[in-house]
Parts: sequence; structure tokens; C-alpha cells
Amino acid sequence: MSSEQFKSGAVVRLKSGGPNMTVVGVESSTGRLVCKWFDGNKVSTGAFFSFELIEVPEEDGPSALSF
Repeated sequence: MSSEQFKSGAVVRLKSGGPNMTVVGVESSTGRLVCKWFDGNKVSTGAFFSFELIEVPEEDGPSALSF
């Protein structure tokens, strides 16, 4: 699966679980998706390969973040 599978603004989650995250971009050097999510009151950022992620259906709750 390529990084084009998830567009900027998509709500995703790690296949292994964890919080809902919002895709905010793609690292040009690695192709990893840059995601942001709330960790309590703090906004966290991380980069993940698309094969590590699944898209969260809209009926599973609100978006992780709105930018």
C-alpha cells in the first residue's frame, strides 16, 4: 500500500491499536505519513508507514484533530 491511500485530513489508527490520528502530510525522504493526535492535553506527532495504519470509519467517532 502506498502513502497515496491516505489523504491529508484522513483519520487513521495504528493496526495494533491506539488513539485516532489525523494525517497531516508525507515525509518526502521516507514516504511515511506524518500524523498528529492528542495525548491528554498535549498534541503529539509521529510518522508511520501506510501499511501500519487503517482508516477509521466516520461512524467510529469524531476526527482526532482539525487543522
